[in-house]
Amino acid sequence: FLRITGRKKELIITAGGKNIAPAPIEGLIATSRYINQVCVIGDRRKYLTALVTLDPENIKEYADQNNIPYNDFNDLIQHEKIIALINAEIEEKNKQLPRYETIKKVRIVPEFTINNGLITPTMKLKKSVIMARYQDLIEEMYAE
Repeated sequence: FLRITGRKKELIITAGGKNIAPAPIEGLIATSRYINQVCVIGDRRKYLTALVTLDPENIKEYADQNNIPYNDFNDLIQHEKIIALINAEIEEKNKQLPRYETIKKVRIVPEFTINNGLITPTMKLKKSVIMARYQDLIEEMYAE
């Protein structure tokens, strides 16, 4: 017998019953020069949230230009000014989306790579693995 795993259910169905394709939203948010990868979450939830990874070069350049001290890239992921920058970028992109497709909360996470098992060899997000790995962070976005 044949077993298929994966993308049949890319569609997010919100608690309000809206069907949302995450790919166009992820693509729009990823047009930010500071954001590299985006994983939109919201299946059976009241609103959409996202996990994003940062563009290392552009973030380091921004940090240097804005006198944000850091020892390594992980410092930047957690820095309040970088978090504020990313929130502002998301707000800007939200203006181009219908209200029910806007991202209400975002968290910055380390890069999704083939080595850490979060993307496929063809660079597609392994959403179920990402959601399992970051379950606590995701629940925190919906608990606030």
